[in-house]
Amino acid sequence: MEPDDTVVEIWPGGGWYTNILAPWLASGGGQLVEVLFDPAGIDDAARVARINSNNDSFKSNYTDAKFGTIAYSGFSANSGPLAEPGSVDASSLSETSTTGWRAATSRNSSMTPMPR
Repeated sequence: MEPDDTVVEIWPGGGWYTNILAPWLASGGGQLVEVLFDPAGIDDAARVARINSNNDSFKSNYTDAKFGTIAYSGFSANSGPLAEPGSVDASSLSETSTTGWRAATSRNSSMTPMPR
């Protein structure tokens, strides 16, 4: 990863890596793309409101110029591409993001477990 790269961070949680990646990429002219939960296809209005509120809260933490201009995308069972094809140099999946995925794969034999 270089400071002029475009980096996608999937489900950034509380922003621990965002706090490191965003200023570093901003200093080198790079771009951080944060992939947040996408409520598309969820029929529960209260759940959609919570997801939107959490996403808005996350975004509000990164308005300072030191973080550069963070781009946002969404990820869910109904979402499309996370970024334009060929536009990403690196991606970041935190342990927190993948824990739930590993748990889900252990209950669903049709999915390939994620390596530890």
